[in-house]
Amino acid sequence: MGTTITMNAGTGLHSLSDDEFKQLIASGGTMKIDQINARLQGPYIGVVFILALGIPVRQERRAYHIDARDFNLLAMRIAAHVLSKAGGAA
Repeated sequence: MGTTITMNAGTGLHSLSDDEFKQLIASGGTMKIDQINARLQGPYIGVVFILALGIPVRQERRAYHIDARDFNLLAMRIAAHVLSKAGGAA
């Protein structure tokens, strides 16, 4: 049975039933943490950081998933986070 971990925003994985969530996974509508990191081709990010950025995460078995439609939102929030820590350094 899937576990929902959520903090604000995102597309609403938390509102899906277990069956709907499994169908979304089967249809390629989610991204696992390793897929996210492969696509970012940069520093490794984990589920705790994704949650801290307010992107809903849902667990199925041992894998954590985000809705694939949330990837651009995740990327924008990562960029905003990095820029906020840069302190204007060029």
